[in-house]
Amino acid sequence: MNNSRIAKTLWLYLGLALGLTWLCWIPAQVLAGRYGYTLPMMSLRPVSAFADRRHALLATLFNLGVYGPLIASVVATALEAGRVGLRDLLARSLKWRVLGAWYLKALGITLALPLIPFILALLMGAARLGDVAPLLLPALVFFLRQLATSGLGEEPGWRGYLLPHLQAHYPHGDKAVWLLGLIWAVWHYPLTIQSTLALMNDAVPLPAAAITLLMGLAGQTISLIGLTYLYVWLYNHTRSVWLMIVFHALSNTFGLLLAAGGQPFLTLLTAAMPWLVVFALEKVYGKDHFPGPAPM
Repeated sequence: MNNSRIAKTLWLYLGLALGLTWLCWIPAQVLAGRYGYTLPMMSLRPVSAFADRRHALLATLFNLGVYGPLIASVVATALEAGRVGLRDLLARSLKWRVLGAWYLKALGITLALPLIPFILALLMGAARLGDVAPLLLPALVFFLRQLATSGLGEEPGWRGYLLPHLQAHYPHGDKAVWLLGLIWAVWHYPLTIQSTLALMNDAVPLPAAAITLLMGLAGQTISLIGLTYLYVWLYNHTRSVWLMIVFHALSNTFGLLLAAGGQPFLTLLTAAMPWLVVFALEKVYGKDHFPGPAPM
């Protein structure tokens, strides 16, 4: 396929990935706010009951939004490479047979990211170890749910489709990583905006609210770009989208299980943790192996 057609399907992928998700998330968020409904956001204790049928429909619409990148990857791959491309995407998405060391590295990273802020929170009295034990079983259920939602809904798109295309176009340097991280962050913006606004009260002046919102978006963007380096490192050395699905589910689970509290310093440290791990891994493996060359 010529480059111009690939470029068109790449733009189609981006339009579908963001558009399908936002068409589910934004109306659901607006209507839920109008009627006072709670949507099934990231929580170890999901919404257990719906107020009425409209609440259930909005929650379903909101949940479907996570599959935008998956649907976009299937459509774009089918247009680019037909059945051959779809079989390859499916094979990489089911490729669970990789060296066990990579599963251990994925587990270690996802545990380390929230653990250091959590230990500091314990020392500062902002968290209690006794609060974690009752959440272990809900965390296991949440992890399994994340495999089928955030993991499956996002990873065949971000790492299965978009990453190889960006690395083919930008084979040298880290531009592909930064672009992927930026796009991934922008995809999350409706959730970031809602969660940031939910923490403010009506008495906050508009300029202060705008600055807080911009800082929240910028902080999340930088943090997700750092996290993207870790995804790219794992993918480039395994070519396994399945490992990405597991890594995504583990990251979300440990992040909630070991939440470090709401103190500004701990929030800033949690956001910076992906970059601290990136710098450490780059020091250990060197720039030639971290995040490593794109798989052939």
